[in-house]
Amino acid sequence: MAVSIVSFGYKYGLPVGMDVVLDVRFHPESVLHPRAAPLTGNDPRVHEYVMAQPESKRFIDEVGRLFDFLIPLYQREGKSYLTVGLGCTGGRHRSPSSPAN
Repeated sequence: MAVSIVSFGYKYGLPVGMDVVLDVRFHPESVLHPRAAPLTGNDPRVHEYVMAQPESKRFIDEVGRLFDFLIPLYQREGKSYLTVGLGCTGGRHRSPSSPAN
């Protein structure tokens, strides 16, 4: 099964074509740190900040368990792909695919 992960900002609305949407707005905003404002998720400092939060690893573990359960069920139903949306407030700091502007 091909799994695609699409990050987006809720302020821009939900993207079309998502099979599953997960809301990560519970996570502390890295943009609140003044030096993080101009950075994107491609910057290692943003990655370090996000992954240093206690809920980050737990979220990854929990979502991993969810998809360990779901993917075989989707495959059983004949699905060959799954598109997962991860939504945060702005879509810039938690996404390695965020635009630089």
